[in-house]
Amino acid sequence: MKPFSVLHSEILVDEPYCSIEKQCVELPDGSEKDWFIRHSGPAVVIVPQLKSGAIYLQKTYKHGCGKIILEFPAGLVDAGETPLSAAIRELREETGLVAEEMISLGKCVADATGSDMMYYFFLAKNCEQVSDPELDDAEQIESFVVDNFDAVRDEFLHGKYEASASSLAALGMI
Repeated sequence: MKPFSVLHSEILVDEPYCSIEKQCVELPDGSEKDWFIRHSGPAVVIVPQLKSGAIYLQKTYKHGCGKIILEFPAGLVDAGETPLSAAIRELREETGLVAEEMISLGKCVADATGSDMMYYFFLAKNCEQVSDPELDDAEQIESFVVDNFDAVRDEFLHGKYEASASSLAALGMI
């Protein structure tokens, strides 16, 4: 395998949460092609498990797909923040939960063809409610609890709402 050579590039969109770069690349056969890359910082996906063993899920509206989807709590890693500290922060902000233990499950590339974003996955063990959620203006989240991971799989694969790919990946790491 041979990486593409970037002949020249330009930033088409440069917003805080969305940077899009157009690259003219040389393919391994010598031909040239335009390639578009969405640059984004890393994100975390947190699987919250309560002391009872029950699992916390969220229904949330996502404007990119224009649908209500089902997922685990998730969010971007802020500048200067580690994925672990972002996971602790996002869990509390979106759910009001605090975990006794955060276990790293691994990481993966979010969209290898069109983005450099990385997902970091965590299992939040023995969570307890310590506050109300503190949602951002654009967040519409309804949290609910299911009994166990089998119930999560059933909700993700056969429930009323489609699941996010990142949450399906997280479930596969459990």
